[in-house]
Amino acid sequence: MRRKNYLNAACVIAVLLISACSSQSPNGQFDPAEELSAYPRETFGAAGMQKRYSNATFLDYSREHGTQIEHLSSDGRAYLWYPGNKRMVVGSWLVRPNPRVPTVGEICFQYGPNTFNPVTQQRGGRLNCTTSGAFIIKENEYTRGDPLNLSSGQIPFVLAKDRKYSLPRIGAQLGQSVQLYR
Repeated sequence: MRRKNYLNAACVIAVLLISACSSQSPNGQFDPAEELSAYPRETFGAAGMQKRYSNATFLDYSREHGTQIEHLSSDGRAYLWYPGNKRMVVGSWLVRPNPRVPTVGEICFQYGPNTFNPVTQQRGGRLNCTTSGAFIIKENEYTRGDPLNLSSGQIPFVLAKDRKYSLPRIGAQLGQSVQLYR
């Protein structure tokens, strides 16, 4: 009975959070709740996140960071192609149940202590985790595999921070076909 109440409470909290994020949808603007509803429910658990991101590449763009592209290998290595960097940032990744809401997964990253995030002004070395929904909503593009060969540890070229990139366009530039998935 306690488990059922806990799950019900977790669902109510999730619905409230999604509802709070979706207040601008009538104006035709981005609606996070609608966007996330397009994914199968199991995607948001730890097993679903593991399945989705094991041997996958994704791109996200923000004004603060610019375009970041990352390949997550099935052996737990993360290869981050960060704007302005002349080298790949290699770290590790894992997926686990969220400690507060175990039915929801979270994805965690850890980069070496010699790394530095210019936006947060923090050095690497610590494990940083994000809930599945928050992570997926930031993702602009996603593909399976490593079509840009990021796991080689070599960057194809230096990404400009002020430019938006696309996985298919970069792939074409490198002579590779990149198919996007949801």
